[in-house]
Amino acid sequence: MATGGVADSILIRLVKYLQQKTLRLYPEMQGNIHTQKLLNQIESTERERLSVKLRYTDIVASYNAKIHSFPIAIIRIICKWEDIGIEFKLTEEELVSDEELGI
Repeated sequence: MATGGVADSILIRLVKYLQQKTLRLYPEMQGNIHTQKLLNQIESTERERLSVKLRYTDIVASYNAKIHSFPIAIIRIICKWEDIGIEFKLTEEELVSDEELGI
C-alpha cells in the first residue's frame, strides 16, 4: 500500500499527464487555459491595487488627523501645512472604451 507522499506524487503526475494529453487532443482548450491565467493575473493585480489604495487612504487619514492634533496644530499653522486630499481620478490613458471591451 502506498504512503501519503507517494500516493500524492503519483496522483500529481497522473493529473499532469492527463492535462498534457487533453491539451494535445483539444488545442482550443489551451487558449482557455491561457485566458484563465490572464484573468487570474488581472484579478491579482486589481486586488493589489485596491490594497495599496486602502493603505494610502489610511496613511493620509492618519496624517490629516495628526496635523490637527494640539501640539502639531500650532506648527501646522506656522509651516502652512495643508490636508492631503484623498481622491482617485482616472487619466485618459487609464479609461477603457466600450469598443476596447468589445461591448
